[in-house]
Amino acid sequence: MLKVERHQALLELCAEHGSASVKEISDALGVSEMTVRRDLSELANMGKLVRVHGGARMPSSAHGTKLTHALTHVEKMQEHIDEKRAAARQAALIIQPGDTVFLGGGTSVEFMVDFLPDGPIRVITCSMPVFTALADRDNIELYLSGGIYRRRTSILRGLPGERALQSIVCDKAFIGTTGIFHNEVFGTDTEVGSFLQTAFNRSTGRYLVADSSKIGQRDFFSFYSIDGVDAIFIDSNITDEQYRQLSEHTRVICG
Repeated sequence: MLKVERHQALLELCAEHGSASVKEISDALGVSEMTVRRDLSELANMGKLVRVHGGARMPSSAHGTKLTHALTHVEKMQEHIDEKRAAARQAALIIQPGDTVFLGGGTSVEFMVDFLPDGPIRVITCSMPVFTALADRDNIELYLSGGIYRRRTSILRGLPGERALQSIVCDKAFIGTTGIFHNEVFGTDTEVGSFLQTAFNRSTGRYLVADSSKIGQRDFFSFYSIDGVDAIFIDSNITDEQYRQLSEHTRVICG
């Protein structure tokens, strides 16, 4: 296969799925992973692809890349694990003993559980996995928000939770996202998005926790502005251009 043919096949593969790993491309095209990495670098330099950890994705359009469907909680937990842990580790470092913190839904935020400080803290959450993971921690005063349980994402949502938050003030709120595009933070569910808006608005410090694959993605509901958050915690696979663009709106802390 000529290089130009290989490049075209590689682009078609990424376009079909939105992204592809080095191994997937190698297996599909029958070439070595070293050849694939070299091709990806050439195509990225031409602006036809965006390199990500372990592979590549199609570049976002002027309107961002629209998510085609909402992933289940189990599916999300299997994606970008190292990147999510890196962002979560950095986010947890700013929590101090005595803090009251809100931990929102999202698998990146869930990974923060492993890095919380030993000192006493108060945690409010709408995430069943976070609640379950912290239930036996003696040093944590734990609150679970009310609402309707959404099995697909393992999150509680709705007016009961929002009303409960109206009388609470948090020192810091940490929230995940399904997409970040320009100055907007996206989610899949309008009720969850409204709840997370309230959590941010009732917090002194407001922080996004996300892996770099979320940049350039749009979803159904824009629930917050990046200008309104104090920082975004993200993994080190972020590109220089992505870092520059995000830094125009908020502080960017890479893990």
